Amino acid sequence: MMTDQQLTQRLEAVNWKDLEHVRQAAKQDPEVFKFIYQKVEEQNDRDVETMARSITDPTMAKIFGDLRRDGVAVWPGLYNDPQFLESARKFVKEVTADVKASISSRKDSQVVKNGYLYGVSEPVEKPANLGVPVYGRTRAQWSSRDMANGHPTMKVVAQDPRIMSILGAYSGRPPAEILVIAEELVPSFAGQEWHLDKWYEQIKAMILLTDCTMKNGPLRLVKGSHRNRSKRIWKMMHDCYAFDPSYCCTSDTAIEEDKCEVFWGTGKAGDCILFDATTLHAGTRCMEGERLDYVYYAISDSLKSQTLLAMLGTGGKS
Repeated sequence: MMTDQQLTQRLEAVNWKDLEHVRQAAKQDPEVFKFIYQKVEEQNDRDVETMARSITDPTMAKIFGDLRRDGVAVWPGLYNDPQFLESARKFVKEVTADVKASISSRKDSQVVKNGYLYGVSEPVEKPANLGVPVYGRTRAQWSSRDMANGHPTMKVVAQDPRIMSILGAYSGRPPAEILVIAEELVPSFAGQEWHLDKWYEQIKAMILLTDCTMKNGPLRLVKGSHRNRSKRIWKMMHDCYAFDPSYCCTSDTAIEEDKCEVFWGTGKAGDCILFDATTLHAGTRCMEGERLDYVYYAISDSLKSQTLLAMLGTGGKS
């Protein structure tokens, strides 16, 4: 374990006035990366505390508090209006059918059509005779710039001031952009590996459009892993920053070894699950039925996002 004196020596060797030198030091030394990240979070927390004062509704305050503490919060029945759910389910089934039809004749796993990004989470070369899809996940994605052409049910959530207030307070600034995914999950051979979506900042809101049991492929998430980071998570985050892997993941065995508390995203149609995508999380295998949902990605221009993305430099990817 590194001593305070050793860390001080490493930090003193960094030319903090030269951004490129800071970038290289953070890439080469995980302890420098960790020091910078924690200092940026401390600064950003001041903005979060200021924004949080605007949340006076008791229910919203509880959701915000749960999200800050655990990296995940559930708002039961927030969108359980039967007409909303029926209309949203119909749209998701139509658009995901179009996705699969658009991609079936191609080797690509995603395609842009009508300005929207369509994709299926299936390997190009998959094992024969499985009888089911490998991952069974089909998505269509819209940005907030495309929202005018989106389905009315998508707009209801994207323009909901309650959700936007919580997402804004969590980051310290209102979302600069919202991405929306319409998703279908059907019985499959495998689920996702434990992973981080981003090493810097991203918050999501998932709206269940169908009831989700343990057999329908619920989200799973390591509670508190967005702040109470193990050595394993710090290494994953640094690897994402330094080497830019397309997918930063770990194993079930690693989660068991770290004795993590796992949240399971089961619930009723209309429930809203908000979570920090820098927590360890994964979609599980759907064993029967289906899971339909909307997933909202909040893209922030918070102090944290701006500073950490500046660390990437011109050669980085977000």
